[in-house]
Amino acid sequence: MKIRSLVLLTAIPVLALGHLQAQSSAAVTAESTPLAAVTAGERQEATGTITDVTPGRSMVLHTGVNAGEPMIFRFAPEVTYVDSDGKTIEAAGLRKNLRVRVSYVKSEGANIIDKVTILQ
Repeated sequence: MKIRSLVLLTAIPVLALGHLQAQSSAAVTAESTPLAAVTAGERQEATGTITDVTPGRSMVLHTGVNAGEPMIFRFAPEVTYVDSDGKTIEAAGLRKNLRVRVSYVKSEGANIIDKVTILQ
């Protein structure tokens, strides 16, 4: 009887540890979804004028589409900036009233930018 109790008591922590590891790996997958979506989603483009920007986080673009409603975008962890000739440039100083074209994908209802082309 004592041997069965000992085996049972040592098996419970091992099972609990396995459960915690499964939860941990699920959390990592959920956190990396935006980057994975940028490489796997259907790519779209939008052109317009920046009406608001928070560097490294988000940008609001007035495109003139959908009755003039602005589009809200989030930046992917890595964004490529190019000039109007298509040449890669250093991280652009995005600002209000700058005309840009963005390449993005939709991920869980958010527009995730991974490329910004400066048109002005």
